[in-house]
Order: sequence, then C-alpha cells, then structure tokens
Amino acid sequence: MQLEIEFDTAVNKQPHRKPASTHAGMVTLDRKVTGRAQSPLEKRFHRLWQQLEEKQQRNGSFESAFEKTNTYIRTELNENRVAYRTALVQQTEKLIGHLKKKSLAQWQRAELKDWIEQNFSLLEMYGAQELRELSALYVEASMAQFTDTEKSIIENELNMSIEEFAAAIKELDDDDDDEWDAEFEFDELFDEEQAKDDARYTHQERSAEADTDRQQEIQREQESRAHFDKTILNKLFRRTAKALHPDHESDPDIRDQKQTLMKVLLEARKTGDIATIFTLYREHVSTEALEFEAPALKPMIKLLQHQIDTLDQQYNELICRTPTHQWVHDYIIGKSEQQQKKALLAIKQDIEADLENIKATGPHLKSLAKLKPLLEARWDQSRFSYYGI
Repeated sequence: MQLEIEFDTAVNKQPHRKPASTHAGMVTLDRKVTGRAQSPLEKRFHRLWQQLEEKQQRNGSFESAFEKTNTYIRTELNENRVAYRTALVQQTEKLIGHLKKKSLAQWQRAELKDWIEQNFSLLEMYGAQELRELSALYVEASMAQFTDTEKSIIENELNMSIEEFAAAIKELDDDDDDEWDAEFEFDELFDEEQAKDDARYTHQERSAEADTDRQQEIQREQESRAHFDKTILNKLFRRTAKALHPDHESDPDIRDQKQTLMKVLLEARKTGDIATIFTLYREHVSTEALEFEAPALKPMIKLLQHQIDTLDQQYNELICRTPTHQWVHDYIIGKSEQQQKKALLAIKQDIEADLENIKATGPHLKSLAKLKPLLEARWDQSRFSYYGI
C-alpha cells in the first residue's frame, strides 16, 4: 500500500514553551508542533520513518517501471516477439527430429539436447503455447535411442529418486563412442562427482530448509505482534477497526468498501505496518494530534525497523522474480530518460538479431551432416567458456 502520511515526534524538554495541549514527557505525532528539542530516540524514530517512506516509494516506483516496460514489450514489440517465437518453435522441432537419429556421437547428442533445452527456456519466457507439445516430442525422441528392454527399465526407474533416475539414464546412454578424448572424460568425471555432491542434498533436507524458513517467518510475525501489543498502535487499531466495521453499514457499497479496508487493517496489524495503521486512523477516525508517553517509542522503533527490513526483502524478491524484473532493475531504475529509451531500443535490436541468427542456422538443419559442424562449434564454444578462454 503506497502511503503519504506526515507526522513528527517531540518530547517536551522546555515546559515554558510547550503548547497548552501537551504534557511533559509526552510525544506528539504532529509536525505542526514546533519549538521543542527532540531526544535521540525521537530523532531515530523520525529518521526510520523517513527511510520507510523512501523505501515504500522505491518499491512502488520499481513496480510501476516494470509495468511500463512489460506493456512496451507486449505492445510495441509484439510483432517482433511473435516472429521470433514462431521461428524458435520451428527450429526446435527440427532439432528434436535430429535427436532420434542413432548416428549421433554421445557428445553430439548431449550438445543437441543442451541446445533444445535452451530453446525450451526461451520459449517458456515468451509464453509459447507449443511448449507442452514440444516437450512431449522431446521425451519421445530421447527414448527412441533405447531398446524396448531399456525403455522398460527406465519406466521401472520412475519410482526412484531424481538423482537415481538420472544415474540409470546415464548408464543406458553409453554407446561406446571411442572418439572421446581424455579431456572430455575428465569433464565427465567432474560432472559425476558434482552429481554425487548434489545427490547428498536430499529432498528431506530441502523440505527441512523450507520448514525452517517458514518457522523464521512465523517467529518474525510473532515478534512483530509482540512489539505491536506494547505500543499505542493497539489502541489505534481498535478504534480504527470499530470505525471500519462493515456490519455497522446498511449501504452495500459502503459495506464492501469497509470490508476491503478492514482486511488491509488486519494485515497491517499482523505485519506491524505502522504507516498503514496511522493512515487509516487519520482517514477514518481522527486527524487530531496523537499523544503518548515517550517510552512507547522503543517498541514502535522496532516495528519501523522490522517494516523497513520487510520492504528491503520484498524489493530483492521483486528483482529476482523474472528475467524482465532483473532487466528493469539493471537498465531502467535510476537511469535517465535517454538511457531508458536506449535500453528499450536494444531489446528490439536483440530480438531482431536473434531472429536473423535462427534464419542463418536454417539451412544447416536440413540434414544431420550439415548439423554436425554446428554442434561441434557449439561444443567448442561451451568448452572455451567453461575454461574461461
């Protein structure tokens, strides 16, 4: 919820200058009250509140930038995207067709599979409806190299763990190719050892980590609620909840509005969202200055810090949500308008370049003899990249 709320804090240390409406040792949430010195605790509270507003604005700006970028990609670049997706589907179909051929060496088959799976990742990103059908063809083509007996063994292995199943496939996929060099065998050995390390990371361990994360989240919510109950917010929440209770309204439209606001208020209490509670209180209960004892600042400061940490976590999750989110963070956020336009133009140019690349590989996919040089080039490129060459 994007918030715009202004209030300040002050402890009266100069009794002769205090307004008549305040008392010594009281904190007033109102920027209109002036002429009082602020304690270090108040200054920290005010600083955290400012950070909270800035981070809310940052998260909202990121979501807005993503929506604008996504709209541009899906409208202005729609024709380019459709052309590229269509060409990519056609290329993938041809690659899968070659996968059935038994004359492929094992390293060639592995490189071909890697190519196909890369295309699958791109098609998924582009939301291609043909992906499910292509995946079925890919599985069928992968199984075509095996005998009926081997296929039966594979089917029996479906009840095994993912790691064990991968090991069974690897054993059956041995075509006694004598063309492997020693360096490739070293790579295979390295991959095998890596697979063993990965296998040690069991499903139970992953589940345990997920349970731990959930427990930590529950603990944070409980701590937030504990801090909340110690603050004036609990009182403000109750007064606001009373004002927003939908059962007090006879008008169905107003009742629906208040029901929605009540859900926002309940979520704010659950997460210790100070800003939302104050906003709802000011909008639906009272705009008068709020006064409370100075020691109440400590739990409220903890709530503010908790909410700031939550906003930072949400921002990091936004960045990692999709490749487009990451791209927006890298090339749009914090950039000038000219830099943003240049980055958006680069997307179009990249799509056009990728489309031309697919068209250039088309003649090489007509036969396995023409495809093998491409596989060898990809193989060499991947090996050079692996060794940092």
